[in-house]
Amino acid sequence: MIKKVFARSVIPLVKWYLTKDRSFRYKQLKIKVFSGVFHPGFYFSTKLLLDYLGNLYLTRKKVLELGAGTGIISLFATRLGANVTASDINPKAVANICHNSQKYKANIEVIQSDLFDSFVQQTFDYIVINPPYYPQNPKSDEEYAWYCGEDFGYFSKLFQQLPAFMKHNGQALMILSSDCALDQIRQMAQKHHLQWQEIKKVRVWWEHNYLIKITHHPSINTP
Repeated sequence: MIKKVFARSVIPLVKWYLTKDRSFRYKQLKIKVFSGVFHPGFYFSTKLLLDYLGNLYLTRKKVLELGAGTGIISLFATRLGANVTASDINPKAVANICHNSQKYKANIEVIQSDLFDSFVQQTFDYIVINPPYYPQNPKSDEEYAWYCGEDFGYFSKLFQQLPAFMKHNGQALMILSSDCALDQIRQMAQKHHLQWQEIKKVRVWWEHNYLIKITHHPSINTP
């Protein structure tokens, strides 16, 4: 209930705030947030992912930021030595990623894509996902950052495509909230033989944020 009230009241305010270009800083990185692109400073989820990645050994690892928005996670991963790809369905976000990567002369492959639809076949060590999870149908490019579809179509498609793009020992790292349909989303992942492990739980105000590690081992039967 709190999340529904929050979505109805706060999301419109955030959208209004983002009618102008803004900025965001994480450690030594200061990026531009284009109008109409998800602002990483409004939720704790981006910082949680960044802090976790900072403790990983990413040198020469292939990292994908799926639904990258501003590309802040991609930029941070390049500083840790990773070979990075960033994608987003929103053309404004793609332009935003390119702008920020050019500012820091970061070598990031940028792809406009609805999940993996526009990718050539390849595999990644880490796939980082800060997904939309409000169960409404997006009506614009910008709303894909918020809404996963009334039937959770985003997750259905994601989990169907994900295994083909993960290395044998690869993993996806995904942030979810206690106020989203966690059980339903987990069950959707398990239907595609994906293993689901909660690796971090952080309370922020009235909700918990969960960092989920997803792996793919088809020989393992998941209950």
